Amino acid sequence: MFSILQLVCEKQGMDTKRLLELYGSGERDFHGIAIDKADLSGQILKKAILDRAKLYFADMAGVNLRAASLKVASLNYANLSNANLRGANLQGADLRRANLSGANFKGADLRRTYLGQANLRGANLENANLSEADIWDVDLTGANLFETKLKKVHFRNACLFQGANVEKARLGEAWGLSEAEKQDLIARGAIIESLKVTILSDAEIIKMWLSEQRIDAIREYRRSHNVGLHEAFDTLQKLATNHQ
Repeated sequence: MFSILQLVCEKQGMDTKRLLELYGSGERDFHGIAIDKADLSGQILKKAILDRAKLYFADMAGVNLRAASLKVASLNYANLSNANLRGANLQGADLRRANLSGANFKGADLRRTYLGQANLRGANLENANLSEADIWDVDLTGANLFETKLKKVHFRNACLFQGANVEKARLGEAWGLSEAEKQDLIARGAIIESLKVTILSDAEIIKMWLSEQRIDAIREYRRSHNVGLHEAFDTLQKLATNHQ
């Protein structure tokens, strides 16, 4: 093992080869290292401490970082496709424009991460925690979001969920998603806490309409039928006329 002073000096001029040598000798603490365009593809770095590491444009395809710590790490444009990050701690990490396709994040801590324009196609995010993450233009096509925590997340711009498993995913308020997107996710098993309300029957909604609670009636009809404002208004008028 190296002394703290030796490691500080090492980190200032660290390269990929030296990092792997130190890891092989039993060292695990590499917080704050800076390696531009590091090639760590296919390497085993389980339980490594890479907090605040700067690994811009790194090739880490297939790397094994199971139970590693990458808190506040900078991984912009990094290639982490098919990487094993099961149980890893990535709180506050910057993963903007990173390739995370096929990566295994099962049980990982991704709270407050920056995921703008990241590629998460086919990624395994089962039981991962992405609460308060910054998610915009993220591709989650075919991803596994079973029991994933997405509370206080603002989905900015287009986020793709096509073919994703969202069963029991907890999306909190699901800010930034349209009503249609929310209803689609709910139908596929996701839980949006702000929408955990009783869906009223048409008869109950018509009763509201006839008792002059028209704004409430329109809201409830739109929620239960996933239609627009004008369609809900026109339909309720017709139903109310037929009911009288």
